[in-house]
Amino acid sequence: MKRFSYALALMAALSAGCAATSLNASVTALRRDLAAIDADRALVCAPRELASARAHLEFAEDDCGTRRYLSCENDVRQAREDIAKIREYLERCGAGDD
Repeated sequence: MKRFSYALALMAALSAGCAATSLNASVTALRRDLAAIDADRALVCAPRELASARAHLEFAEDDCGTRRYLSCENDVRQAREDIAKIREYLERCGAGDD
């Protein structure tokens, strides 16, 4: 029975390590995506989404750093959705100004 407990603990530790690596990579990629967005235009066209994406990436980094992986995953998902909305709004924003 002790071997089973050790094996289970080892599996849990390994899966948490994999989750952390994956989530940290996602946060890094999303930060890169957000940096590539024209912040000045985003402040005009999608200010709420820009603020939300920035905040959720900060939350995700904090959550991953304190091993709250489920919360980190939720923040990563929300930041990803916000960045997608920013891109969508930037495509439409000012389109009729030509």
